[in-house]
Amino acid sequence: MLDEFNCDGTLRFAKRYRDAEAPRATAVERRLGDVGGFCDCEIFMNGWTLYERFWTPEREEVVDGWTTVVDAEPPTELPACATVRRGSVRPCANWTRRRFALH
Repeated sequence: MLDEFNCDGTLRFAKRYRDAEAPRATAVERRLGDVGGFCDCEIFMNGWTLYERFWTPEREEVVDGWTTVVDAEPPTELPACATVRRGSVRPCANWTRRRFALH
């Protein structure tokens, strides 16, 4: 949704999902804010990230005799979610909390 419709600085997609699939999850906005997700795009920038096991690994490519390192990349299509029931507002086992080092 974010790729197609961009982020507008709100939780419009998170709220839409909650309203349609889990209307009793009234604390979801607070819980997202607790992990730095104050808008839809911040959920993924600050709160959650796809486990590295789903990413394509870092690799070296040689082009015209020059070796360059291609960084690991997320998959073009997300794997199916597992371990949560339909309508849950909890992340499935494909996602992990982002951890930031304190300086």
